[in-house]
Amino acid sequence: MIMRELVPVILLLILQGQALEVIKALEHPQGGEDYCLAEDSNPFVLCGSKTPYVFARGENLNPGELVPEGCTPQKVWLLARHGTRYPGNGDILAMQLNLPQLQEKVIQAQQDGTGSLCAEDIVELSKWQLGQINITWNSILAPEGEHELKNLGMSYKALLPELLNLPFDNKTYQFSDTSDTDFKKSAHSLPLVSGLKGNDRDDTTCAAASPSNFILLNKNRCYRYGNCQQQNATTTMANGTFYDGPEMQGVVASVSSRLGFDVSFVDVEVIYDACRYYKAWEPTLPSAWCAAFTPDDLKILEFWQDLKYYYEDGYGHEINYKIACPLVKDLIHHFRSVTEDGDTTKGVFYFSHSEALIKMMTRLGLHHDDTPLTHSSIDPDRLWRSSLHAPFGTNVAFTLSSCSNGGWWVSLAESETPTAIPGCSGGTAGCSWEEFLQVLGPFEDCPFEDMCKLEGCLHSWESISCAVDSIQSSLQSIFASISKLR
Repeated sequence: MIMRELVPVILLLILQGQALEVIKALEHPQGGEDYCLAEDSNPFVLCGSKTPYVFARGENLNPGELVPEGCTPQKVWLLARHGTRYPGNGDILAMQLNLPQLQEKVIQAQQDGTGSLCAEDIVELSKWQLGQINITWNSILAPEGEHELKNLGMSYKALLPELLNLPFDNKTYQFSDTSDTDFKKSAHSLPLVSGLKGNDRDDTTCAAASPSNFILLNKNRCYRYGNCQQQNATTTMANGTFYDGPEMQGVVASVSSRLGFDVSFVDVEVIYDACRYYKAWEPTLPSAWCAAFTPDDLKILEFWQDLKYYYEDGYGHEINYKIACPLVKDLIHHFRSVTEDGDTTKGVFYFSHSEALIKMMTRLGLHHDDTPLTHSSIDPDRLWRSSLHAPFGTNVAFTLSSCSNGGWWVSLAESETPTAIPGCSGGTAGCSWEEFLQVLGPFEDCPFEDMCKLEGCLHSWESISCAVDSIQSSLQSIFASISKLR
């Protein structure tokens, strides 16, 4: 690590383009208590739901892990999250307003000798620029996101050529997403279509699977879900006690010490977003703002995100995953159409947000820890890791195959990793159609309106009190975004 006394000299040399040459010419003593991102050959890159797909996807998935020997694939059902995207308007504004000022403070603090960043990291932060990002980029796919989804389509095309090498028409494949625009104009889903077709995406012929928005955005119609979220925030203290607890306060203190001036948790949130978004946009390059954190800081922030999703979409409250039954019902319906009615549709592809993926995974019983996640302790070996099962581009794909013994077989891959269907006896290989129905068939009974109405509400949309609960839940999300602005 470069001696701190040399930092002012190096900062002056940045303007002359000589800083990197000076750094390379200096020796790097071994050891030292201060963490230096630039010297870390294996940095911690798991950042909750903003983790890029490349850090979570499986490797070397082969056809035999999806389709057993003696079987032929007949249909695939895939639910995917959008790929890496740009932030929403609130986060973009927070970055625009705060990051340049924080950058100036970092440089000044290092010149004053009050920070503890290594010189290499200071150089990267000094060179950092916000770029052209602006509110017109609100939540749109980044180039990396298009790359992720196109590669996913190409991967499944190679894995299941019997299904996905057929001519594209509206009888063979169905696609749907949560976009309000026509599917053929939806940038969130077309990159995968491009990968499946093996060509450019301007000649898309496919059918929209329906009803789409209901099964992909059903939380918006479930008032009990919004009501329970308000109660959960108080009773579980997932985003309260941990937020104000010693671990998170320790992160604030650590970042303050490293940067050389006092920061608030709002500052930490903005810096954390910059760290993980810029890393997601260019996974092979270091993200300058990640230097503000030690690996232990990032692990604490990851757990903070895990708690959020555990109680908002996961096992923290049963309504979270019970309302995923329309998705499970749709999956079974599409496979029944083959096993019972001879349907020839070969692929059904849905695109949604992290909430739908997490709810679906939770309904299936995936990533279930024996001990619930709480604010009181961080289990480094926990199964619930949003970085791994809810990153950008995450997906679950079920494959239905007909077998030479006259039976049917169902397999599951999560983000291109063979995955055991909880309750099935076949492990990662999957299970027979009969066992699959025994495990998931009960979720075909999906009284969505009954489970979503609040006490005293005849229907989820009829009562003023129900509507108020929903509005309050939405306002909480809006205020959370506004709180990042100064």
